[in-house]
Amino acid sequence: MTSPATPGQAASLARPPAAAPVQRLQFRFRLFPLGLITGMFDPQLLVELIREGCEGGHRLIRREFTLEPRRVLLILQALSFGLVFRRDAQKPEPEHDYRVAIYKTRFFTKTVNTEDLARVLNQTAEGGFELYHALKYPTRFLFFFPRESYIFIFRRPFAGQPRQTNYVVHQTPYRFFSRTMDPQVYESDLNTLGRSGQIKITFRDERRVFGLFRQPTAVAIFEQGA
Repeated sequence: MTSPATPGQAASLARPPAAAPVQRLQFRFRLFPLGLITGMFDPQLLVELIREGCEGGHRLIRREFTLEPRRVLLILQALSFGLVFRRDAQKPEPEHDYRVAIYKTRFFTKTVNTEDLARVLNQTAEGGFELYHALKYPTRFLFFFPRESYIFIFRRPFAGQPRQTNYVVHQTPYRFFSRTMDPQVYESDLNTLGRSGQIKITFRDERRVFGLFRQPTAVAIFEQGA
């Protein structure tokens, strides 16, 4: 027959109170306003917002970089970027430096010049920056004429040896009459470029044939190690 527990023993046998659960994922959300009419912005201000959002081990979530409407003067509507940042409490993100590059499509045709786009990408990548995210969004030229622009976000870790990269831009035209993609041609182009680099991002655009006819295209950006 066991003897009754003393008060001290009873206290030692009691189950300790459960600790409050630690929130593993933490989020931040920021709105970055674009120009009311032009839709343009100062790239350096966007860089400063990204740096602030990434402080403390957060990272920019690429799948949650969106175009959001906002109210101006109560009745007018303008666009803004919606940026979500996430921090994993068990594995915070290393600190990075950031750069932002803007590429504007041609004025009249709103098409991409692949050589100019590659030049913009490679100039921004100098010093060990790597393409991290890209977004296509509508803008205006001379306040009224529609145009498209691309935002490219580059980053480079503060710690470690930076890796110099080179970017190649390739455009695969769709079938002219049906305006549909030829799967075999697109697959062949991707495999050819993939021999010397990795695909970073693709988007759909268009080009002009004989200066008049619009032909859809698939634009692919490949990253090559320098």
